[in-house]
Amino acid sequence: IQKQGYTTRLILVVFSVLMGAINFGYNTSVLNTPEAIIRQSLTSRPWVDDFSWAIIVSIFCIGGLLGSTIAPPLLDTMGRKTFLLYNGIFLTLALLFQAVSMGVMWLAVARLLIGVSCGGSTVAVPLYLGEIAPVNLRGSLGTLNQFAMVVGILLAQILGRP
Repeated sequence: IQKQGYTTRLILVVFSVLMGAINFGYNTSVLNTPEAIIRQSLTSRPWVDDFSWAIIVSIFCIGGLLGSTIAPPLLDTMGRKTFLLYNGIFLTLALLFQAVSMGVMWLAVARLLIGVSCGGSTVAVPLYLGEIAPVNLRGSLGTLNQFAMVVGILLAQILGRP
């Protein structure tokens, strides 16, 4: 059996798939750095109290739970590539909804939807990477999922600086 190496197509596919993991890391941490600015800009109240902010931040985790629960049956029925494509479209729409949200409730709903998409990504990305990776590269490509999440967290912290 001949060992397969990194091909241009494999690198492009892996990079494209890892965007889901980067988005997960980014959205996990995106509200931390610009918290004061976001809280002041919400129009529903002059200042968002701590409980409302906690709901906005933590509802992402509930969405992740929902997304990771519904992803396995969808992955089996739709297929891996199709699921990742639709999940990316759903994430884009949810991010646009978050960008135009001007109240606590709407921001919380947007974060819930983003959490659903990111929860689906946490199931689909490592599964797909393991399936497309040649046997001799499976370990190294499998670790890229966690690395991409950390890169997403780092990007959120850097880009969130005022």
